[in-house]
Amino acid sequence: TELSNLLTTLLTEHAKLKQQLKHTGDVADEATHIDDHVCATMTAIRKAADAIEDLCTVEEWNLPTYHELLFIQCP
Repeated sequence: TELSNLLTTLLTEHAKLKQQLKHTGDVADEATHIDDHVCATMTAIRKAADAIEDLCTVEEWNLPTYHELLFIQCP
């Protein structure tokens, strides 16, 4: 149930983000729109994704973890 709720949140916020990114205007208007709307939506997506990652085992999570993205060294 928890995983299902988090996935629903993630998909709902993703759809909202796609609509928010269609906003047009001058640079100042777009910057204000991003600050007022897009950042909050991206934070909600990140929160849900982090919670989903925490629920999964290492074997189930086939994507790089946040830690791996930050600290993995390129050859």
